[in-house]
Amino acid sequence: MPIIMKNYLITFLLCIPILAISQGEKFIKIVGIANLEVPADDMRIKLTVTEIARDEYQKIREKSLEEVKLELDANLKTLGYSINDLEEIWPPKRNYKKVEATDYFLNVKSIEDAKQITKFSIKGFSAQGFEYVYNSELEFDDYEMAKMAMSDAKRKAEALAKHVGKKVGDVINIEDMASSKKRFIGSKKGSTSNFNYKLVITYELLD
Repeated sequence: MPIIMKNYLITFLLCIPILAISQGEKFIKIVGIANLEVPADDMRIKLTVTEIARDEYQKIREKSLEEVKLELDANLKTLGYSINDLEEIWPPKRNYKKVEATDYFLNVKSIEDAKQITKFSIKGFSAQGFEYVYNSELEFDDYEMAKMAMSDAKRKAEALAKHVGKKVGDVINIEDMASSKKRFIGSKKGSTSNFNYKLVITYELLD
């Protein structure tokens, strides 16, 4: 598409809200957004403890779950953890193998600790699935967030109005789309999660 046509199309799309309004009641409705970055509560990795079956052909001796856990406990204590810190994942996933295995979560203090644990050389043990945990209810100053969202809406409204040669007048209506509390529960790959506080504000549009 030629550059001239692209510029014309962009200008047309930007003008649609204003032009439609100019033919009616002369108001503009804008969504204002305030963003809050929420840190994770914990970090954790998934651990699997698996018994080792005897294999006469490959000369592998059997190793019970308890033996694997005892060895894991000794390794964890070098980093300030213990087997008692493990949280069994329930219900367990279906195991199609003939050996017994148990999955656990372990909350860790740092990414470096998680890396060290994944390097444990223990037969019958594996670690994977590092993630961040959110398990709290966020409370925030909704008044301050509302002011930020209103400033964002005013900026957008003025930019659009100026684009078509008009001005923003008084506020006609404010619709609060948020709550003063937000629950962050679950796990994610990121160390922070974003919360958006939204206001829908209607402004008078002046010539």
